[in-house]
Amino acid sequence: LEIEGLSLSVDTLALLQGNVEPHLLELSGARVSLKRDRSGHGNWQPQRGGTGPEDGAEPGGTTGMALRTGELVTRLRDLKVEYTELEWKAPLRIEVRSADVSPSPSGTGLDIELDASVDGQPLRLTGTTATLAQLLESAEPLPLDLSGDLLGLRVTAKGTVANPWSGAQVKASLRLEGASLAGLRPWVGEVV
Repeated sequence: LEIEGLSLSVDTLALLQGNVEPHLLELSGARVSLKRDRSGHGNWQPQRGGTGPEDGAEPGGTTGMALRTGELVTRLRDLKVEYTELEWKAPLRIEVRSADVSPSPSGTGLDIELDASVDGQPLRLTGTTATLAQLLESAEPLPLDLSGDLLGLRVTAKGTVANPWSGAQVKASLRLEGASLAGLRPWVGEVV
């Protein structure tokens, strides 16, 4: 892992009161290499037999501080990830030129702008979707409105999403348009 720049802005008053309330996270120039060995263990996972939460240790200790990320704005610039599985012929390469994620003004989700590539194929995405916390905690349908370019295809996802266990009615459509499915070949194999 290499990082050229990392910045985190927090609410100072909240910090003095024992709460960590980050408002802005900026990461630039990061290089990440993820590899899985023959036994299936990833270099991002804790070492087997070490001490950590999986061995009964309490994660995070007992500082009494609370982390609240509800208003966090995240900006990523020039991020490169290489992911390798031993049985793959070549590693997966993801390059994020820019990614901006912020709470939507309506308070119902996240606004997303992504300009990236996957193995040289453009990946651009803009729109609004629910946060992971909303999906896990809400029993109500949440808005979904994303569009962009993915692996040579124009992608549109519109409607609502919800926690699958909530029983909420969900109505969403996913539309893929393109002259060719060739961009999907690394993911799904040869298209018949």
